Amino acid sequence: MAPYDALWIYTGVTPKTLRTPGMVRANYTWEKVRTLNGGVDIGILQNRLTASFDIYKRLTLGMLAPGMDFPAVAGTDAPYQNAADLKTNGWELTMNWTDKAGEFTYGLGLNLYDAKTVITKYRNDVKELGTPAKRSFYEGMQIGEIWGYVTDGFYTAGDFNEDGTLKEGVVSINGVISHEGDIKYKNLRDGTNSVNRIDNGQNTFTDPGDQKIIGNATARYNYGINGFIAWKGIGLSFILQGVAKRDAWIGGDIMFPHAGQFSTFYAHQLDYWTPANTDAYYGRIYQNAQESHGANQRIQTRFLQNAAYLRVKNITLSYSIPAHPISKLNLKNVKVFYSGENLFTFSKLIRGIDPESLGWEYPHAVTNSFGINIGL
Repeated sequence: MAPYDALWIYTGVTPKTLRTPGMVRANYTWEKVRTLNGGVDIGILQNRLTASFDIYKRLTLGMLAPGMDFPAVAGTDAPYQNAADLKTNGWELTMNWTDKAGEFTYGLGLNLYDAKTVITKYRNDVKELGTPAKRSFYEGMQIGEIWGYVTDGFYTAGDFNEDGTLKEGVVSINGVISHEGDIKYKNLRDGTNSVNRIDNGQNTFTDPGDQKIIGNATARYNYGINGFIAWKGIGLSFILQGVAKRDAWIGGDIMFPHAGQFSTFYAHQLDYWTPANTDAYYGRIYQNAQESHGANQRIQTRFLQNAAYLRVKNITLSYSIPAHPISKLNLKNVKVFYSGENLFTFSKLIRGIDPESLGWEYPHAVTNSFGINIGL
């Protein structure tokens, strides 16, 4: 039980207190992992081109996960237990080319890998989806699934009667009074949803209402590229890193404009709907998050972010001074160099979101280094 600052003040001081620890099952144990893999390595053209390819299947048995929900009177969450099994299929490819052309020596390398993980066993008979903040596992679930609604533009003046009610045939949102400029969602149960209303159904895999899988937060097709070229003591090398496919839901005040009393608008949030700006990126906003504010910010296709990126991790430029002039100084070698770390990042995420962590935090520091290596 780790101490923490209490939420009250006693004699002018915030006391230290202890939090009751969570429950722990007496019979949980280590997860068991079984892996089957195979691969091939090649080297051709006098090993100027080398490559390796590996493919694997990994079964995780007895993964620690919440095995059940406790009633509220229990006063705590259910302890983790060996409740889930999952299967991961993946592969990795590495290729390198090294060669000479006259006095030039150069090389290029590529590393590419991918994996997909699916839950194969879990006690969730109705396949409940859980909440956006805490998704529930279910058999057949692919890790990283993002469930949300399909955006269908904005409500327009033509969608409403003179008294402000929606016209017959215009989709409504359950429990929400919509206005012109609010986000409109597609009715994915047309024909079975007789009231033409947006909701989450039973919030299960078999009845998700008007939700669907709109993306996946797993980083797919991770890659790294490196290369070098050398000529008469001059050397240049680089390392690139990135992810080719990944979706992200950012949400919150970082993503959406919030017209609260003490709110701050970021530059990317200024394109919101007004009667004079009906082709905006964001919907209508409301003071102090009132009325349809929450409905406009539901997880949806319009604001799902493309989290693929490319980062220049390192560029190094060096020059080795020829042996003849430095030998007079009784030196074996002298190399001067410049090295740059995290120089550029190419990403479509909103400014301030780091594509590796997907968090709003200080970015990776850009480091420029100059130096000299002297061999005596």
